[in-house]
Amino acid sequence: MDFIRTAELTEEKLRLQALYSLVQKLPRASRNTLERLVFHLARISQHQEENLMNANALSIIWAQCIMATPPGMSALECMQDVGKQTKCLETLIIGQLSKIRSTINNIRVIDSASVSAHKSLSMLNLNDEDDGLVENDLEGETEEEKRLLTEQLFELREAESLS
Repeated sequence: MDFIRTAELTEEKLRLQALYSLVQKLPRASRNTLERLVFHLARISQHQEENLMNANALSIIWAQCIMATPPGMSALECMQDVGKQTKCLETLIIGQLSKIRSTINNIRVIDSASVSAHKSLSMLNLNDEDDGLVENDLEGETEEEKRLLTEQLFELREAESLS
């Protein structure tokens, strides 16, 4: 019933936080299954232009399957909770979809920074090959710049592998 009550929260962010808190209280197997299912539904929703299945449509289909009603509840009471069940699942899907989009954007930023650092490092290496163009007092700066770019490239690759 706690899940159903979260649907009454009007602020989306508070509802999502309350739902995450309740999900953490589930038994491990149930929590893992729910998290995996919500991730899968968010990935489906990510392609809603092609499959016409947005978070709301998926929630309408799946909410009653996921959120079983307590034993002894009348059919009328169960029907009254359908909208709230749908709202809960829709909130979880939208929250996961937001995380997916954020991760994809972070990967794009990391990729862009990685390409930029790689290009800068390549340019420095090309400049080193032109012995006549590099002056002695600039060599120390160039080596330091190379070291920093190499370090940055390594950190970007590590960050990308964590995303």
